[in-house]
Amino acid sequence: MKISRQTVKVIAACCIMAASAVWYLYGYRQNFILHNFYIWLILGWLFFLLPLEDKAATTGFDIHTRKLSLRTNKITWGFFILLFVICSLTNLVTVYLLSQKRSSDILNSGSTAITYGVVTGSNVRDSMQGNAIKALVIIRYEVYGQAIEQSFRDQNKTYRQGQNIRIKYAVNYPEMSRIVDE
Repeated sequence: MKISRQTVKVIAACCIMAASAVWYLYGYRQNFILHNFYIWLILGWLFFLLPLEDKAATTGFDIHTRKLSLRTNKITWGFFILLFVICSLTNLVTVYLLSQKRSSDILNSGSTAITYGVVTGSNVRDSMQGNAIKALVIIRYEVYGQAIEQSFRDQNKTYRQGQNIRIKYAVNYPEMSRIVDE
């Protein structure tokens, strides 16, 4: 059974749209599965653009010599990789920024409440920028009888274990929260 190029493009476009929507709507949640939806975006763009590269690569075949032109093939692959990187990064950055804006808008103008949380631990991770280190503090708070643990940035390491912290959260999305300066 052979799958047509159009079918691959439709499946890839659906994958891109679904991953973008999930990341936009639920990106505030600190869940391993949700934070890895960028992989689906990248795979979606790869499979969306791959038929384009396959079609362009076949044009480098010379009928008379029955050889594939290496120069055309390198240019085609270079173009494909550049287009793939541009599309993937643009999509990743756009969805990330829109998700952050959505969270910020809901916390600034939506229905919010204040609660107190307790610092339960801290964590230090390498960031994606390479040599930068991201210090995180883990805070546990309760909303509607449900215990929620979130990690927040703590670059200055100002929070200690057992310390009570004011947390502002969205009433409709209790996991969408931020630390309120006292």
